[in-house]
Formats: sequence, C-alpha cells, structure tokens
Amino acid sequence: MLLIISTALFFSSCDMLINVIKKPEEENFKGLTKTQEEKLVRYAYTAYNKGYNYTFEQIKGFADNPSYIADDNVLAFYKYLNGEVTLDSIKTRSEDRAEDNYDSRVADYIKEIYSKLSGSLSNQNSDGIFNKFDDEVPVKANAYRTAHKNDFNPPLIPFSNRTFLVTRVKDLLDYYKTSSTFFKTHFAKVFTESVDTFDTQKYSEMLVDLSYAYIGSNLSFTSSIDNSFFRSSVIIKDIPVEMVLAFFVQESRLLPGSFRAEISSKNIYAVSFGLAHTLIDADFLEIAAAYDDIGNNDAGGRNFDIISSRYLGNTAKQKTYFSDYDLVTVRGSLLYSSIFMQLLYQKLITYKDSF
Repeated sequence: MLLIISTALFFSSCDMLINVIKKPEEENFKGLTKTQEEKLVRYAYTAYNKGYNYTFEQIKGFADNPSYIADDNVLAFYKYLNGEVTLDSIKTRSEDRAEDNYDSRVADYIKEIYSKLSGSLSNQNSDGIFNKFDDEVPVKANAYRTAHKNDFNPPLIPFSNRTFLVTRVKDLLDYYKTSSTFFKTHFAKVFTESVDTFDTQKYSEMLVDLSYAYIGSNLSFTSSIDNSFFRSSVIIKDIPVEMVLAFFVQESRLLPGSFRAEISSKNIYAVSFGLAHTLIDADFLEIAAAYDDIGNNDAGGRNFDIISSRYLGNTAKQKTYFSDYDLVTVRGSLLYSSIFMQLLYQKLITYKDSF
C-alpha cells in the first residue's frame, strides 16, 4: 500500500532531513515460503561470494556442501536482524579472515582516501569520523552527482521497523567494538580515531536508514547491453534491508573501510573494498603505478567496472565518474551491492520451485 508521508523527520546520524516521498510497496520476497526465503538468502550469498556466473545447480551445490559455511553465517545474521535468533547465537560465527589478505599499503591508501573525503572532497560535512564515509556519490564528479542526485543518492524514507533494526545493528556493533574481532583490530588500520569513542548508535542509524533508502526507493538502472545476468533493466525492489545488512556483516563486519587484497602469485590483482567488499581491479587504485606487485596494467573486468560502465555512466576500464573512493563510503557500498544483489535475485528467483 502506498503511503504519503507528510511530515519530515530528522536523521540524526547525518544531520539531514528525511525527505517527503512516497513509500514503496512492500514486495520483498513476496510469495515465498519461509524455506524458500531462507534458501534464497543462502544461494544469493553463495553466488555473491563464489561467482555470479555459476549455474544454479553449481551454486546450490556449493551452498549445500557442509564444508562451506559462509552461506550459513549469512542466514544466521539475517535471522538475527529479523529478530528470530539472539546475539549470543551468532557470536561464534566464523569470521573467515586471513592475514594473507591484508596489505599495509592498501590500508594506508584507504586512510589517505578518508583524509580527502573528510577534507577537500567532502560534500556532507558531518561531525568527526562520520565525515569520512558519509559522502554522496560519485564523490569526485560534482556536476554528474548533482544531475543524477536521486538516482545515486536516494532520499531517506521512514519505515516501521526502524527502531528495532537500529537496536539490533547497534547491539552487534557494540559487541564487535569491545571484542577481539576483525572490526576492532582493523578499525585502527584504516582510521586514525579510537574505536573506543566510536558512536555505534549514530552509525547504526546511518547504516539502517541509508540501507532502507537504497532498497526501498525502487531505484532503476538501464544498460544498452543485455545478457543472462547483467540485464538491460534493473529495478531494486525485491531484496529486504536485513539481507543487505547480513551480507555486510559477513563481508566486512560492518566496517566501512574494510578491504581484502585478492592475491595470486604474490600479485595483488584486485581488492574487495568497503562494507560490501565490492571487487575492483587493482589497476584502478592510485597506488598501483608505484608498485610492480599491485595490478597488471589492465584495469577492468571486475564487478566495480562492469556495474559502473553498464549502469552508472563510466566508460569501461576508466574512472569517468565513479572510482574506488566511492566504495569506501556507505552510499557507494550500498549503490553497488544493491544493484548486484537485485541481479542475483533476478537470476535465482526463476529457480524458486527447485529450492
């Protein structure tokens, strides 16, 4: 049912007003049984993690293999965010983090990006650490960003489950903040601020409100190229906010500056960046030119480049408007991941009777 919201509410985490717009229809996972819903979450994450170009049978095979637990983690996080299980029940979920995927040069590079995002490139001017990752995207293309403001940075919208979901996210962050977890240990590697003073209430509000804005505004993107996965039309309308956040928990433990260096034969060929660990070719990083073992002078072919060039206006293999800087912002992570998750939904939902 469409509701017209006639009052504006304050969004304290970004000192912004929630805009007066129509609330979208609640269609997330409409018509699925509980079993189908849970399998869709598991299969979608498996494809997100293993590769979108696998067949449904292969994806199902990965997910149903007892030795593969990442999909089970995501389902547990999804159920926690829905209120079906307790925080204690997910504390023991494996973090699946390898030191081999950490590189201090990439961490320092992210610190440098955040210095610019809170300085000369800032377009939101929030307080403290939040000014480092709250920018509207694309951060480096002011005119393009203005021309497509609501396409890439949808206005915030109220929703009934907000207070409950904010509390769930905050409780999880408070646990990560005070425990010997990836969030706490890597926080110091990409931020100059102390994790002890990090305002988890404000950050939880930011994450929840922006997540709902991206998945609840019926954002639409088109491409002149159509294939079996990257379709010519994508409307973000079928994925619930809890699923987006569950993916973020698994990928980054909700740390906006999170990254994973993808390494082969001692060469960093790509980096998974931000909340969603969106895969970007290492040649797109500004530091690639300074190191022989970062990149191979052939940018492109990863999720960042494909989504940027097909749906967001970039020229293939170029940072025309969007860049790696956008991936370490909350909005950038949401933009890329929501498009990709909707594409995964469109692929998998056709097999729902085989779930």
